[in-house]
Amino acid sequence: MNTMKITLELNERQADVLVAALDFYSMIRAGNLREILSIFPPGEVVRNQYVRDLIAQLKHGMFPHLEQGCCYGIRDPRVGAAQVAFDIQQVIRHGLAWKRHPEGGILLTFDEPYRCSEEPLPTITIED
Repeated sequence: MNTMKITLELNERQADVLVAALDFYSMIRAGNLREILSIFPPGEVVRNQYVRDLIAQLKHGMFPHLEQGCCYGIRDPRVGAAQVAFDIQQVIRHGLAWKRHPEGGILLTFDEPYRCSEEPLPTITIED
């Protein structure tokens, strides 16, 4: 196991972007290629049937054994590094949720992160 420790300092906006990027990567690696549409504002591209058909063809080419509306679960070993990305995303999302709302809440973001990969969960410290 690698014992290297890396510290990364982010501002709040950067942390939000990192969480979104990790989530996007996890979704794509799991076969949810429709997630590509989420990076565009609602409008012509998202509603364009040609674009939707291209994404469906891409999914069929990359994941021929998955049904059109299906994707792998995050615990499926076939998603590979997406599990690590999901773990990192959960830890950051959880830390931000509690920092922003110390009173807690009922959303998934307040739940303790669960490990999906074989890597240990990263740690997070958020300071003002």
